[in-house]
Amino acid sequence: MPELITGPNARTPIVATMLEGITYGIATCVFAMTVWVLYLRRDRGVSRWMLGVALVLWILPTIRVIIDTVDTVNAFVHHMDEGPSGPSAYLASFWRPLSLLDNALYAISTLIGDAVVIYRCYVVWQSWLVIVIPGLAWLGSLGSTIYILHSFHEHIISSNQIVMLYSFTLAANLSATAALAYRIWSVDRQTIRPRGARTNLRPILLVVMESAAMYTSLLIAALVTVEHALQAEYCLNTSMPSLISVIFGIVFIRMGLAQLPKEGRAAAGHIPLSTIVFDSAPTQTVNQSETKYSRSEMSSGMTFKESSAVESVV
Repeated sequence: MPELITGPNARTPIVATMLEGITYGIATCVFAMTVWVLYLRRDRGVSRWMLGVALVLWILPTIRVIIDTVDTVNAFVHHMDEGPSGPSAYLASFWRPLSLLDNALYAISTLIGDAVVIYRCYVVWQSWLVIVIPGLAWLGSLGSTIYILHSFHEHIISSNQIVMLYSFTLAANLSATAALAYRIWSVDRQTIRPRGARTNLRPILLVVMESAAMYTSLLIAALVTVEHALQAEYCLNTSMPSLISVIFGIVFIRMGLAQLPKEGRAAAGHIPLSTIVFDSAPTQTVNQSETKYSRSEMSSGMTFKESSAVESVV
């Protein structure tokens, strides 16, 4: 089974390391642009924890690309005397400590990315019930990760283990994203605005759906290849942390740049735009049209007036 993943002549790990370097370079550029956008927004306030998440999602693929590069070099420098299959056998030994760390970094990136989506879903709905299904799926991903790493340590490797992990990850991402998109769409429909005017929620909805589509496509490709093309899945798995960092950063960048020209104002009035990305809502009481919005309502980052009721979103 391990040799089927890496291939008979270590060609797959070499290609995977090359692709990982390319995707990591893209992730580094996106991270730099994310920092630039946050710098432009410095006078509007930016959540430190969201900046910390972006930093962690860049650091994890940084460590992983170093590990994979060192592993590939060691395979061809120190294991060539073991015969033509020496490098391949070394790279296929997933129970090695360095390999276990490499796979753990991948799992952490995935878990953090899914946790951010689930958190945004909770902030939008302000209800724990909505995130029960994605939360359970996330816990399934966590349990699968622990089980897989333990199995690798015990020299037990099976494609079914990887399918289980990808399935839980896909379920968590799809369920949370669907609930998030529906909430934004429904509030956008109910928001009071002049005839023909558009709210600032449509760009948010597009960004959420596009980022979810990209991540879902990657997970579906991983599910298909793990069953029918293990070597292709190996390449995709190697680049996945960098791609997660890219997707997370793109959401930051697009939402940040979209908010800068309009000062983050909604069409219904001078109300702070959604902090679905930046989570830096004002905390003071706001008085608009003789309606007072409390600290708790404004802390979610966007308030909407809907038939004299107050909707607090994101």
